[in-house]
Amino acid sequence: MRHRYILIATAVLIICAGVLFGARQLLTPRDKAIADMMPPGALFYLETPDFHSLLADWNGSPEKQEWLASDNYAVFSRSRLFGRLSQAQTEFATAAGIPPDMQFVEQIAGKESAFAWYDIGKLEFLYITRMPSGAFTQSTLWQSRARFDVRRSGNFEFYLRTDLESQRTVCFATTQDLLVLGTREDLVADALSLIGGAQGRSLSDEPWYVAPVSQAKARGDLRMVLNLEKLVPSPYFRSYWIQQNVTDLKQYRTAISDLYRTQQVYREKRVLLRKNVTQAVTAPADISPLVASVPSGVGFYQAISDPSSGMVLETLKDKLLDPRPHPDAAYTFAPAAPEIDQAAGQAADLETHIDKAPFETKRTDPWQPLQSILETAQVNGLLICESSDSEKVATFTKFHSAVVISAAHDWDSAQVKSILSSALETQITTLQLGLGWIDRDSYSELDGLSPLSLSTQGKYLILSDDPVLLLAIRDSVDKKNAAAEAAVYASGFDHGKEAANFRRISTFLDRAGMRGGSAALSDPNGPRQPAFFSGNMASFSQVFKSVVSESMVVHDSGDKVTQMVTYQWQ
Repeated sequence: MRHRYILIATAVLIICAGVLFGARQLLTPRDKAIADMMPPGALFYLETPDFHSLLADWNGSPEKQEWLASDNYAVFSRSRLFGRLSQAQTEFATAAGIPPDMQFVEQIAGKESAFAWYDIGKLEFLYITRMPSGAFTQSTLWQSRARFDVRRSGNFEFYLRTDLESQRTVCFATTQDLLVLGTREDLVADALSLIGGAQGRSLSDEPWYVAPVSQAKARGDLRMVLNLEKLVPSPYFRSYWIQQNVTDLKQYRTAISDLYRTQQVYREKRVLLRKNVTQAVTAPADISPLVASVPSGVGFYQAISDPSSGMVLETLKDKLLDPRPHPDAAYTFAPAAPEIDQAAGQAADLETHIDKAPFETKRTDPWQPLQSILETAQVNGLLICESSDSEKVATFTKFHSAVVISAAHDWDSAQVKSILSSALETQITTLQLGLGWIDRDSYSELDGLSPLSLSTQGKYLILSDDPVLLLAIRDSVDKKNAAAEAAVYASGFDHGKEAANFRRISTFLDRAGMRGGSAALSDPNGPRQPAFFSGNMASFSQVFKSVVSESMVVHDSGDKVTQMVTYQWQ
């Protein structure tokens, strides 16, 4: 009897497997996800449920028109990256016989669409979109198919044309309301094979794609999946990745980003999966209470979990205690050759003692006691708040900063005041002048010309050069937000408040440095070179003047890092 049950169960399993296999074969391209039609081996993947609408929104937006006329675009159009893209565009046009301009893109933009890039150096890609075959037959590409060679993949025909000089290939096919366009013959052939139901691996079978997609929620208006293990080592990625944080990205194996759009809010949710997951001894400190203490009207804030004592000290020095310019080394010219003294020695050298070590003046670090107290307090959170303040009748723009430090233990206000006075003595005064502390209602401030105020509230130490900003933070510090999820990083920028002051300040600075004029004297007929801040960056800010603010929150659960970036529009 037992063997009979085993035979029956085996038969049932075989029948179920056969049904599932048959169902897979009967799936039509309309039922399949586009990722199931993409061959494996891609470096990154872009998809959208409605490419045509996204393209129409961009082409009809005032931001596009302003950007094309901006200094930012002018500088970009002269960059090496733009040159590389223009060269690839020219090669594509030569191979296809038609220019890949915006009219061409509009003709091939369907509803659900996806791009998969297989080589970012050679710009090899595969594009699949859902669009009625009748719509594509009106396109310039389809009408020029007579100039293409015909190839077959299974039951499907596709068209191929190669430019012998650049070796750039363009091939396309249309079938069952699908358009397939690629720059490699094997990619288009493999995609058509998968569309036809042939057995084989696809992009959706690869771990780098499956893992982040399973972690993400509903697909956004635009989704990007990155194979970081292959992208990050690429020299092209390292050269053109604008964030220049390749070292930080090395710890991740894959990532996904979804953009969700509404009329007034854009949200971008990113999930990055780590390569090696190690069990941390303690969970990162939650900086949500620090973020909750940020007062309204602050131009920029940044909250960091578990900063090092060295980082906190440098932040205090840079923002409040010892602000001074940090000149960057100029690498425009090669270093000069060292001068070689031809004389072997001089008569004065006979008076030099060679049996005694040279006298060295001992120098003490005035900031060492401050770093020691930071280490003892076990700092677990850092908040930086900054704002610009430009009065209509004032000549200069004022900047106000505040630093909030949270620790595992309560702060000793008297000890902090004493250490700060000692550290500032060598920086701003002699004979202890201006280093006394005056106690106000709920804070203390120096009695000299240095604008420094201090307040302690349990485990929070608040320092600021503006008492109004300090009191605003103190009133809301340590407020619990029950709905807030534990975060390890957060930042925010009030673009609507700071944009005008940025343009004003950067214009003064660039004029003082005599930058941003016409072309260099060596090339008087060359194009105008906009100043980086008051021209390039300010024009980019003007293009997106409708973006009121931007904020970012980061959560770390050990195996993955989740980032939520929010753009608030007018």
